Amino acid sequence: AWDGVGNEEQFALLKAARAKGTHLLAGIYSDETAKAQLGSVTEPFKTRLTRLLEDRHVSSVLTDAPWELSVELIQSLGIQRVVTESKSAERRKKWCTGAYEAARKII
Repeated sequence: AWDGVGNEEQFALLKAARAKGTHLLAGIYSDETAKAQLGSVTEPFKTRLTRLLEDRHVSSVLTDAPWELSVELIQSLGIQRVVTESKSAERRKKWCTGAYEAARKII
């Protein structure tokens, strides 16, 4: 899910994620979720949403994405692959621990 300023790493990840399939659903956290989980928000929700909607690799956007994916959400949306926010193992461990447990179990 999209949580902040669109930097080159995040745009590269969107491009790489789209290359793995025909449809890229990108989740975007609400300001409240981002603040609660990350401590701050670098850009307001509307700005982040506009960036995602304008990205040519993104097919659709899940607004107010949950911090942790559930099996029910994954199955109801027909998600076949989950790609994490960061290429860095250290960042993934810091920010994504627990968030993708449901995906690891069924995908």
